[in-house]
Amino acid sequence: MKFNRRHVLIGAGAALAAPALIGRAAAQQGQTVRMLSRSHFVPEYETWLKELAAKFEAETGIQVISDHIAQAELAVRYVSEVSSQQGHDIVELIDPFTLLPVYADQLADVSDIAEDLGARNGGWLPVAENYTKVGDTWKGVLNYYIDHSACYRRDLFERIGAEVPQTWQEVLEAGVKLKEIGHPVGMSFARGADSTANFNCLLWAFDAAWISPDGADITIVSPETKAALEFTKELYERAMTPEVLSWDDSGNNRFMISGRGSWTLNAPSVYKTAMAQAPDIGQHIFHTLPPAGPNGTRVNYSMVYGYGIWEFSPNIEASKRWLTYLVDNWMSSYPAVVGYNYPGLRDHAAQIGPVLAEDPHIADLVGIPEISQPNGYPGPISKTAAEVAATYVLPDMFLRSVRSGDADEAMAWAEGQIREIQARQGA
Repeated sequence: MKFNRRHVLIGAGAALAAPALIGRAAAQQGQTVRMLSRSHFVPEYETWLKELAAKFEAETGIQVISDHIAQAELAVRYVSEVSSQQGHDIVELIDPFTLLPVYADQLADVSDIAEDLGARNGGWLPVAENYTKVGDTWKGVLNYYIDHSACYRRDLFERIGAEVPQTWQEVLEAGVKLKEIGHPVGMSFARGADSTANFNCLLWAFDAAWISPDGADITIVSPETKAALEFTKELYERAMTPEVLSWDDSGNNRFMISGRGSWTLNAPSVYKTAMAQAPDIGQHIFHTLPPAGPNGTRVNYSMVYGYGIWEFSPNIEASKRWLTYLVDNWMSSYPAVVGYNYPGLRDHAAQIGPVLAEDPHIADLVGIPEISQPNGYPGPISKTAAEVAATYVLPDMFLRSVRSGDADEAMAWAEGQIREIQARQGA
């Protein structure tokens, strides 16, 4: 099979395998496991992967061919592989596209290795269980997730005599003053991954959600949602400028790196890019946890990257051994991706603090793992959650409210959209 993409051949063998799989090691020697992932935005991560796999190969000789393509191309490739029932053995499951629920019935049960990994590493964090577990069955193993943290110019907040904002109300109060001195706050309202993350974070902070925990009820119409919409309209009008209504996913990055922006929501790529391109600005950029709402609720919207194994794979057991080894060695990858990748296992989460603390610009992010949740929270993972994200229902609701000033109409519209999706998906 030929691919129009970068191709990396890496070998792998088994080490630190789950006990239930060790007895099958001899039978798996000489097998080839094929894995499909997105191209990671940190090249050093793929270098680490290749080096880890080389150690893995030296122990048993199981070969792993790891293909990397653009993230946007993955969904098309999965449709093709499911249709033909052949292709790769292991596939990356990505949120906010939420591919796991879309393909859950085509994924092998990996509960044995997931439960073993959890038992040996302090258990899985909620973000891991909520994304990769369907009912009582693990359909994937979380590899990492990305934060959507608050990003701010410390020097500008000091100029107006404000502390680092810990709540949305504090963002508003400081934002009004910052806009007056020519440094507004900003976050994208236009359709994109960033706006999806922005408005999930904000909605959750106001104790609102579009779905009930059991997935049975659509709950978008509520006093909490209305409060979030009305607050956002005030934040936009008093502390932002109209450009945010049409930003693409790099709009807020440009905003901060230009020196004009004072606050946004984004992963630490803003700080790291600024240090490379405009260090005079970058030295003043810091990241902290996303803001809390009126009752102190603070949730990080996580863009989740896990791995699943096709049920039609002829190499399921060898694939499980590779994934076990990969997750067991997760911490050795962290120096290359500090501030980008976050762990799913509690013991790993407890170890990232000292590494983050080496850079005061991102040290506050040590709290990200405990407050992280995937798309669709607090409901169960579902095809409805996938389509709600893919069709940008939440960003569109907030945009409608800001433009019309009618929060009730925006909520009613969103409820109608979600009910149509739920009826179509049947879940």
